[in-house]
Amino acid sequence: MHKTTAIVLARMKGQVMKKLFSNTLATGFNFVAKWIFNFALSKLLTTSAFGAFSLVYSMANVLMNCISFGANLHLIYGVSRNKRKKYDFLLKSVWISTLITALAFAAWLIMLPFEIEHVSQFGWSILLGYSMALSMVLFSFFKGLGQFDKEAKGFLLFFIVMLGVLAWLMFGYQGDSLGYYCMMLFICTIVMLIYGAFRLRIQMQRDGASLHLVNVTRGLKLYWKEKLPYGLHEMQGALYTHINIILLGFLVSDHDLGIYRSIQLLIVPVSILPSIFSQVQLNQLTQKIGNTPAFLKSFRLFAMATVGLGLGVYLVYFFAGEPLIGWMYNYEFDASLSGTLITCFTLAFLVKFFSSNYGVLITSVGNQRVRVYVTFISIVLSVSLTLIFAQTHGIIGAAYAMVAANVAIFICYAAYGELIILKRLKHAHSSIGT
Repeated sequence: MHKTTAIVLARMKGQVMKKLFSNTLATGFNFVAKWIFNFALSKLLTTSAFGAFSLVYSMANVLMNCISFGANLHLIYGVSRNKRKKYDFLLKSVWISTLITALAFAAWLIMLPFEIEHVSQFGWSILLGYSMALSMVLFSFFKGLGQFDKEAKGFLLFFIVMLGVLAWLMFGYQGDSLGYYCMMLFICTIVMLIYGAFRLRIQMQRDGASLHLVNVTRGLKLYWKEKLPYGLHEMQGALYTHINIILLGFLVSDHDLGIYRSIQLLIVPVSILPSIFSQVQLNQLTQKIGNTPAFLKSFRLFAMATVGLGLGVYLVYFFAGEPLIGWMYNYEFDASLSGTLITCFTLAFLVKFFSSNYGVLITSVGNQRVRVYVTFISIVLSVSLTLIFAQTHGIIGAAYAMVAANVAIFICYAAYGELIILKRLKHAHSSIGT
């Protein structure tokens, strides 16, 4: 009996590790491909042209999360919970995404006659956002079935096609319009979408299933209500990440936005560290939730590790940031300006790294709503401060606003974590001891 149980547990652990590996590969291919593409364009295009592209790209990322509207978590949960209705869930998700895209397209058409700066370019943002959102929906469907490898293979294909596009550009086939480079990115996303659709067809043939559009509206209102919290959470996260770039697109020149984004790209490779640490920390804290001493010890150890690593990264960029910018961009940017920006970006990373510890702490004890409220407040604060500071200090003011928003999140998380959660856990443990 014990031997059988051990074999089952070993198989479960192997399956979990396989899924985790596939998920990590997918994230890695996606991250590296998009970072290389953006960095290559920052070198190939003029600073102004890259600034214009950055606005379209950031808007596309926000729209992707608006259009997918929670599919990344809700569809995985729904399909894994009720596989009998998996195709109904998929069809409803695609239908909702298409309706949101149609509304976004209609709003874009309404705004076009007013000739608002940059709005004419947002057609590409909608197209890119829709294609990326549909890919997210399809691969979330496969994740719900436990087939995490499908997404990894899809992003591997995306990465390979991206390398081909970059080779095409590097060998001199460069366009003279923003649409040309948006089309290059769209080609990469549409290839991945076609692959996902191909894998879906195979899955449907295996299940002997078909999609019936006639039934898509049945139960759609209830499905929307279930999906709403997930969608709002994803939209909130996307806005928090990209709102600065979008606002700057209307507050400063394309040239200044290009400088801001070019320098920000240099900090992006280390910006995934908080996410990596958070996932591991959440796993560890969740396992120790019933053992207060072990829980507290694990939290403090992770806190010390993030402080040490965060300070190390900060010092590297603090002393080597300006020379790195000069070397990467051929001393194109003003040294004082670029030095201030890289310092602000690194400081924002450091504060975010610190606050991630308390964010995971809050999630581990089931108080996720606190994080939602704090993030909403920080978005409002970031928008307000960016509008105020960017008007007088340009992109430096926007960088200050970003640091201030991250500091605000850290203060809220740390205060709630230390004064409420940890204090309550210590008190409960001491009460048991006596």
